This record gives sequence, C-alpha cells and structure tokens, in this order.
Amino acid sequence: MSLAANKTTGKAVADIKSVYFRQFKNGVEPTVSAEELASEDWFPVATIRGSVNISQDAVSIEKINIDQSNMPIGITTEPGDFNFEAVLASLASADLQKWFGTGAALKDIVGSDGTTKYSGMGYENSGDVIECSAFIETRTGDAFIFPHVMLSAALNKDDKVFGLTISGQVLATTNSSNKSVYILADHSVAAGGSVL
Repeated sequence: MSLAANKTTGKAVADIKSVYFRQFKNGVEPTVSAEELASEDWFPVATIRGSVNISQDAVSIEKINIDQSNMPIGITTEPGDFNFEAVLASLASADLQKWFGTGAALKDIVGSDGTTKYSGMGYENSGDVIECSAFIETRTGDAFIFPHVMLSAALNKDDKVFGLTISGQVLATTNSSNKSVYILADHSVAAGGSVL
C-alpha cells in the first residue's frame, strides 16, 4: 500500500502589514464571517514595524506510568497557549484612554511670557484588560483572525521611542460558530467570499 503525498504549497510570512482590533458589542464575541470582516467596526492600530509577535507555547505531553513498569499506559497532551504582543507607536489621548483609566486633568503650566507651556490629562495604570477580536494582515497577502483575544498594555521605552506594549493571549471562543484561529489566503473574503 502506498500513501499519496499531500500536494499542497505554502509560503513563509515575511512581515506584518497591518493590525486591526474590534471591540465586542455588549461583550458578545462576533461571529467570524465575510460580513463581519467587511464591517466598519474594525479599527486599525499603529504598531511599530517588526514589533508584532504571535507565538504558541509548546505542546505539553505527559506520560502516565504504573509503579511496576516504565512503559506508559496512557498519554495526555495539552495545547500551548497563543501569545500576542505588539508595540503601539501612538501615545495619543484617544489611544491611551482605551487602555488606561483617565485621572484628573493636569493644571495648565503658564510660562513667564503668559503662554501655556503644558496641559493634558493624567492616566492611571489600572491594569484594564480589553477583550476583542484581532485581524492581522501580512505583507505576503495572508491574514490571521483571532476572534477572542485578551490584551493589556504597559508604557515602555523601546530602543529610542516610548510606546505602549500590548500583550495577551488568544482565548477559547465563546461563540460556538467560531474557531480559535482563522487563516485566510484570499482577500476576496472581505468582498463577500467564504471564510476558510
């Protein structure tokens, strides 16, 4: 008996082109569909090029042995968690307010010439977690959709620039129609094609 080879082709992902998030409406995970992809609820996030990192922890394998023998009588496996990280280049107030609680307004600091030097809002690192969907386009023309992502943010200085580092995990889907991860290789999906 001979097994036919699986004649499929693939290509390596070169780089992340753009990242989009979509916050849940009333806390409900949306169904991944062509209509959802074409909706205007996705908001682009300005990430520093090369900072977006998606990785999956190694699968854990545990053998079940009995005292009298080293031969395993069973094996249990656990899939590794998907981890997500990116650095946001924008420190605009609207972006900060998505991640941090807004504190009291800073009083204007007026210079000796009577002009306002500094003015703004205070923010608290309240440890807020945002649950949303993530849509990631690559420069090779593919796309990844994570319907349910949990993210938090911290202010960091990376190399020579300040930015918000967001990190989190892909969660199990709460909408039974969704998979944990979708990989799209045809951008006609956004125009009404089918989701893989």
